[in-house]
Amino acid sequence: MQSAVEPSDVELARAERERRKLRLAIVRDGQLLVTGERGGVADLLEALRRPEVDLAGASLSDRVVGRAAAMLARCAGIAAVQAGVLSEPAAEALAAGGIAYSAERRVPRILNRTGDDLCPLERLSLEQSDPQECRRAVEAFVAAMASRPPSSEPSV
Repeated sequence: MQSAVEPSDVELARAERERRKLRLAIVRDGQLLVTGERGGVADLLEALRRPEVDLAGASLSDRVVGRAAAMLARCAGIAAVQAGVLSEPAAEALAAGGIAYSAERRVPRILNRTGDDLCPLERLSLEQSDPQECRRAVEAFVAAMASRPPSSEPSV
């Protein structure tokens, strides 16, 4: 009798994300640690801020992974990333951090929500080479966006 092979954490994260129609799912040791529905980097950033959530060694599945999310994954100590869409700069950042990754589709860059320019977080992250510096820049950007009145600007 042959035993069933247990799915990997990254496979579980992807399956959970797709089954529950989430934007983000993070799994470690077969346990779902974090889920997110907001898009952008908001849910990943929130998880990084929660001291009770240890993301080191976890696997992340996200619908869209740009360079900012990749740099945040490096800050968190994420071991593997699966993306629906992955930008080339994100792939480079993940590889530089020793993070395994896979994607359903790779694109040259992540565009803003209107599709007429580079995503502001992709642009911001391209200016940063250090993951922690990138995190601080992303945190500042998100705080600035949160203090602005509602508009048609992208959510982060």
